[in-house]
Amino acid sequence: MLTSLSHKDYFLATDFFTVETLFLQTLYVLFYLEIGSRRVHIAGITAHPNAAWMTQQARQQMWKLQDQGREIRLVLHDGDGKFG
Repeated sequence: MLTSLSHKDYFLATDFFTVETLFLQTLYVLFYLEIGSRRVHIAGITAHPNAAWMTQQARQQMWKLQDQGREIRLVLHDGDGKFG
């Protein structure tokens, strides 16, 4: 079956939001948003995000999406140094 995909179906956006725990620790939640479908994927949670952790989370998310048959061509993110 042939499907018609729009350019937005090939884009992901990514960023963090923070959660304060009961013990006043800040946790960073990495999420991805599929632009075309508006699906949100929680990729990981850490107290100390860095470029190495981000790289591994991105790899794992791309592998998961490829296994589901989705083709991603571009990931949008801000200029934070954690995105390496």
